[in-house]
Amino acid sequence: MKIPGLISSLFLIFYSFFRFVIEFFRVPDEQLGYLFFNLSMGQIMSLTFFITGIYLMKKNYEIK
Repeated sequence: MKIPGLISSLFLIFYSFFRFVIEFFRVPDEQLGYLFFNLSMGQIMSLTFFITGIYLMKKNYEIK
């Protein structure tokens, strides 16, 4: 059964979740530091990718 977009949306969701968690243990880049609500640039990008993955999955499969 082929489901278009499933692999892409799952990748974005899981990769961004694990990247967000790992960023807590990393030291932020010296030139950037913590940016917004004490989050690093990697965490902010991970949140963006996570939201994008959820949006794609909801758009394609109308999860309720």
